[in-house]
Amino acid sequence: MIAAGWLVPGRRPGLAVGKCGDKLGHRVAAGANSARNERDSEMSNEHGLTSSQGPLWCAISVTVTHLSRWCKVWHCNGAMRDILPFETFEKYFAPFSGHMLEFQGYVYPTVEHAYHAQRYEDPAIIEEVLAARSAYLAWEVSQQHKQMQILDWDDRKLEVMEELFRAKLEQHADVHEALVASGEQTIVKHQADRFWGDGLDGLGRNEMGKLWMKLREELR
Repeated sequence: MIAAGWLVPGRRPGLAVGKCGDKLGHRVAAGANSARNERDSEMSNEHGLTSSQGPLWCAISVTVTHLSRWCKVWHCNGAMRDILPFETFEKYFAPFSGHMLEFQGYVYPTVEHAYHAQRYEDPAIIEEVLAARSAYLAWEVSQQHKQMQILDWDDRKLEVMEELFRAKLEQHADVHEALVASGEQTIVKHQADRFWGDGLDGLGRNEMGKLWMKLREELR
């Protein structure tokens, strides 16, 4: 079932009621930074999901701020799941984090640089991505050339990201330690992106979180 609410210590949540499967992103995002949500929406992979999971109703507790360091997520079935703090995700597991990466003969400033470089065959575009002075700028460069990406990119992108995360895990001890320390916590990219993230409303595929949990399982 989808996540039914965020409980944040020290915060009094608001309450919104909706049908499970409805698009409730505008309600959940109400307490988040709107400018960031707009950016994340633009950066989503245009693979938004629609869901119809029946008439079950659930109450959604919406915090007035983003998730705190320690949070739990309730589900409509009443179960509680331990979620990795999002700031931990951003520090160690996000492709934007400050971890250089050696991959296929190149050294990339971040996984984000490496990911977008794999989208193209044109050396000039690859060099432009490499030269970007931040992960966000690497993404911007890629958006400008999106029509030139390899034809089967949508079929390959999940495999590419997994390869990049494996390399990141192998090359950075702090990432390895953080992944082991996450224990049984559910790893979620809590952003508007509906392919890589949870869509903010719990209806996204969270493929990025799933990749890290797959890698964590392999370490055991």
